[in-house]
Amino acid sequence: MIQFAGTPTSVLINTLPMRVVIHGYHPHEGTTDSKRTGKLVHLPDSVEDLMNLAEKKFGKRGTIVLMADGSQVEDLNALRENDHLFIS
Repeated sequence: MIQFAGTPTSVLINTLPMRVVIHGYHPHEGTTDSKRTGKLVHLPDSVEDLMNLAEKKFGKRGTIVLMADGSQVEDLNALRENDHLFIS
């Protein structure tokens, strides 16, 4: 993490954009295809913006955001840095 002199870490966390890895398929599908690599992106402010970004990256519109274990993401504030999100 980048440290700025005199800036508390909690302030830095709230000002730097969160990065996540997005995938354009369901987490339980096979991943042997090299075209299925994830894309590291800054997390947008809304699920709708995330869907639009994923559509631009993968060329198809998703309807749901899932974690690797298949759980559905309903609140982007629950995510952590470097989480893997599956747009299905």
